[in-house]
Amino acid sequence: MRDRILNGYYEAGQMLPSEDELARLFSVSRITLRSAMTTLEAEHLIERRQGVGTFVAPTIRPTQLHASVTGVIEHIADIDRKTEVRLLELDYVRAPFHVQSMFDCDDSAVFQRAVRLRSMGQVPIFHIITFIPQELGKEFTREELNSTSLYKLLARSGVRLHSGQQVVSAQLADPVVAPLLNVAVGSPLLQLRRQHFDQSGRLIEYFEMLASPTMFELSMSLDPEQLSN
Repeated sequence: MRDRILNGYYEAGQMLPSEDELARLFSVSRITLRSAMTTLEAEHLIERRQGVGTFVAPTIRPTQLHASVTGVIEHIADIDRKTEVRLLELDYVRAPFHVQSMFDCDDSAVFQRAVRLRSMGQVPIFHIITFIPQELGKEFTREELNSTSLYKLLARSGVRLHSGQQVVSAQLADPVVAPLLNVAVGSPLLQLRRQHFDQSGRLIEYFEMLASPTMFELSMSLDPEQLSN
């Protein structure tokens, strides 16, 4: 059902067949179908209108954010333009071991840890956890972090992100993240882990981003040299 919605078989705004018809079409019980429809509703792919029926959501295409393989910084700006940010948590902590290793510091180092939710309209798209050194984090107020991208705040402080490294993998939605992204616990999520460096090669920021694959696609361009490899 999800595939049919995303590939356009059922168009945005179209009224779907009745539960009985869909159960017969997909050869499942009505209980199984209702569970699936609840998941699709949580993913904002369908809308239930009491007394009328069930419709494909008006906007059902995944968000496409484009970047070249080396264009990580351009990708950050693209995310910033297309989404709104809301700060969920902000504190100063001793970072987890894997973050300490990236920044080549000991366990006494303190980092600003911020948790944000980025949305497009009213639809949540990304859950993001960022770590930056305490001395940089102290430059920004909670209000600024709640309304402005970290990318812009760093630039205002004279920090220019020059390059980055990114790893894309998969992760299951846990009970904390699932309701924030409007997905069921255990749903597959895309995970992007990034390190951002300044022109001197100093690591400035590390972040972990989770997104529902129904709402997000990462499109990358390959040049001829990369294709030959």
